[in-house]
Amino acid sequence: KAPSNVWAFITPMRGWGNTVQNHLCPFPFPLVEKIISISSKEGQIVFDPFAGSGTVLAIANVMKRQSYGIDINSEYKDLYKEKVLPGAVKYWNIK
Repeated sequence: KAPSNVWAFITPMRGWGNTVQNHLCPFPFPLVEKIISISSKEGQIVFDPFAGSGTVLAIANVMKRQSYGIDINSEYKDLYKEKVLPGAVKYWNIK
């Protein structure tokens, strides 16, 4: 019998918004939102030790959490500012 408590989310193939995302693991915004909502409250800290392009940080930001993250690839910081955070804001405002 298939489990009834499985979360189903579509993984973004092209990334966030209408642009190509050059990251190997683009988390779906709704998945990150669900995890943050059940594990923290507004104003609390969300820390991502493997931040990558910053999906967790961006969704935590729009959910009014303090977000901190680190990643070995510094190029992701620009990607976060240019694409991921604006994409999260857009997602949050249309949901």
